[in-house]
Formats: sequence, structure tokens, C-alpha cells
Amino acid sequence: MNLIQSLIKKYRSLSAPVKASVWALFCSVFQSAASLITTPVFTRLLSQDDFGIYSQYSSWLGILSIIITLDLYSEAYMKGITEHEEDEDAFTASMLWLNLAIFTLFLVIFLLAPSFWAKVLHLSPYLTGLMFVHLLASFPFDYWKSRERYHYRYKLSTLLSVIITVFGYAFSIYAITHLSNRLHARIEGELLIRILVAAPLLIILLRKTKYIYNREIWTFALSFSLPLIPHFLSNLVLSQSDRLMIGRLVSDSASAKYSIAYMIASMVLMIVNAVNSSYVPYTFQKLRDRQEASLRSSSSLLLGGIALLCVIGMGLAPEVITIFAGESYAEAAMIVPDVSASVFFIFVYTLFSNVEYYFKETKLVGIATLLAAGLNVLLNAILIPRLGYTVAGTTTLVSYLFLALFHYVCYQRIQKKQQLETVYDLRIILLVSAGLLGVTLIIRTLFHLPLIRYLIVAASVPLSAWLLLKKR
Repeated sequence: MNLIQSLIKKYRSLSAPVKASVWALFCSVFQSAASLITTPVFTRLLSQDDFGIYSQYSSWLGILSIIITLDLYSEAYMKGITEHEEDEDAFTASMLWLNLAIFTLFLVIFLLAPSFWAKVLHLSPYLTGLMFVHLLASFPFDYWKSRERYHYRYKLSTLLSVIITVFGYAFSIYAITHLSNRLHARIEGELLIRILVAAPLLIILLRKTKYIYNREIWTFALSFSLPLIPHFLSNLVLSQSDRLMIGRLVSDSASAKYSIAYMIASMVLMIVNAVNSSYVPYTFQKLRDRQEASLRSSSSLLLGGIALLCVIGMGLAPEVITIFAGESYAEAAMIVPDVSASVFFIFVYTLFSNVEYYFKETKLVGIATLLAAGLNVLLNAILIPRLGYTVAGTTTLVSYLFLALFHYVCYQRIQKKQQLETVYDLRIILLVSAGLLGVTLIIRTLFHLPLIRYLIVAASVPLSAWLLLKKR
């Protein structure tokens, strides 16, 4: 009881920004966990083809969201509201009207030739139409949540995020079990709760509108966001293009299997994102105070920990996939080792890019992501038709390896320019990376021998601890 009271007291002593960050992290972890927990339900309620089409629908939704919203509700809105605090109602409404204007433009383009765009997206016209409804229902909540976050008001936004997540999945499951078209039901059930939340929020945000068009605000928003779109879009293409290309080049069923493998490997990615969100301010503080030694020590421990989690995910992939998705998805386990190793290199490149962000050396960040995304698409186009859809895991690994190397070169340049001591221990990075790639190759080769996989997982725990403690 004393421990609980101590934790409550510690929490109450936190500043509003820190509390808001804690709850933002909670929402992210909760939503990812809910997605993982409900996966066994949806893989059993939906056919493989339907699950594959839904995965492609989700991928296109993410890509079109960036193109149509320009992510105006995030960085641009946060930057702009600081300069319009005296009239933030009008500023928020003007930004929302800009997004609605862009949305309308794209909707008209779609309505002029719905069959053509449905063919391009490899989705039915109805599903493509639902995607536009989904985007329209997202605007109000995104802007409202950004405004709440700006003022460090986290209680109601956290509650609504949880409600949307829980009831979205609940409505989808109910709809699937009561409607004849299960694929449509999966999307419509989730969409219903978003519409119910979006409608009142749209009224709240627009009720104090003084004007629809404001040249100054619209010019600022577009000039701020447009240069960032290639980076955001390339990053999304890098993570989503595999399943889209598999669906087009192989089959919807193959896309479903790849999506399951990616989701299992992403369990570690969820932890990586959570760790990095906390490690970024720590990195910035240490760089500000020129305490590079602290970063060398802590980053080496984190690298070892992330690598260990990746090895555990690789070794137990067949069993986890059987539990989550069933025997019909068993062959997808072959993809998990490569994608798990990719997650490790995502963490590696974020370590280097954190240094780039701190010193505002971000000109090459978008170029790096664009090149990596292009490499991934090119390799998929060449290799998937020849070697099958499982090679997409390898192309993903190669692309993130390239991204890590690119950011390492940029980081080295900054380190010399700023006359820093060694921020990250290259020997540890190379040792852990080589070890992980070796384990990836062994597990892939001996995938059919469970005992070998279990032994590798069991041996990796004490070995990782010994190497890192020896280094310290």
C-alpha cells in the first residue's frame, strides 16, 4: 500500500507537460495493445482475403491521410497556435476549413472517376468511398486533440481516445457477426464510433468561426507543412508498401499473412517507440550539457535490450502466430525474423537522427527516408514476382539497414562539426548488429527445429547481460 501511495504522490508532483506526456504514451500503448489483443478475433472472423484487403485499406488510409490532411493538425497547428493564442478559436477554425477545402478537392477528383481510382488503389469503389468518410470523420478529433495537448489538458482526450478504441473494436465485432458482408462490417463498425465523436466536435470547433478563408493562416500552414510531406509520406510508404505490393503482385491472402507477421514483429516496435519517446528529451538534455558519456552508456544498454526482445520475437514467432491468427497463417512466421531485425535498425537510425534533430540538421532526413522507401519499392517490384511474398521481409530489412547507415554518416558529420565526444559506441552498435543479423540468419535457416530456436532464445538472455555488463 505504501508503494501505491508513493507512486500516487510522485505522479501528483509531476508538472502538467510531463503528465500530458505520460498519458499520451499510455494512449499509444493502449491502442497498440488493443490492436494486438483483437487480432486473434478478426483473423478468425474474417477470411484471409478479407483480412488482406482490410490491411491494404488501412495502409492506403494512412498514405492518403498524409496527402489530404498534410498533417496540418500536428506540427503546423502547434507552431501556429503559439502565435495566435489571443484568437485561437478563429485560428483553429481557419485551419480546419483549410483541411476541409483540400479534402473537398480530392473528393471531387475521386467522384469524377471512382472506378479508375478504385482500380489504382486495388479496392472497390465502395471501400474507397468509405476511406473518404473515415478521413472526414478524423479531422475534428485530430484538431481538438491537438488543441487539448497544447494546453496540457489530457483527461478528456485520453478518455475519448480509449472510448474510440474500445467501442470501435466492439462495434466492428458486433457488425461482423450480424451483417452478411464481413469486410464492410469490419470497417463500418469502426467508422460509426468515429462519426459519433466527430459530429459534435466539428460543431464545437466551428461555432466561433469569424472567417473561413484567411490568407495569412493558410499561407503559413501550407508553407510549413508541404516541405515535410515527402519525409512523412516516404516513412509511411517504407512501412506500408510491402503489403500493398503483395496484394497487387501476389494475392490478398498473401497480404494478410504478411500483415500478421509484421504485426507480431511490431510488438517490439511498440516498445521501441515508447522507449524513444522518453529517450529523446534525455538525449537532448545530455547533448545540451555535453554529457556524451552518459549517452554512450545508456544507448548501449538500450541497444542490447531491444536486440534481445527482437531475438525473443524471432524464436517464438511460429507459436505466437498460431495463437494470434491460427494454423492457416503459420507460414507467415518465416517473415518475422527479418522484420524483427528491421525493428532493431529502426531504433538504431532513430538514435542517430535524434542528434540530427537536436542540432537542427534535418535537411537530409527527408532525402534519407525517400531513398529508403524507393529502395524498398524497387526491391519488392523485382523480387516478389520471382521469389514470392516472403522476400518482402528481407527487402524491409535491407531498406532499414540502408537508412541506419545513411543516418550514421550524417551523425558522424555533425559530431565532427560540433566537436562532440563520441556520442554512441560504434563498437557496441556493430557487435550487437552483427550478432543480431547472425541470429536472424540461423533462425531462418533452422526455423523447422523448435528446440534450436528455444535454445537460442534461452542463451541470448545471459549472453546479452554478460556482454553489456562487461562493457560497463
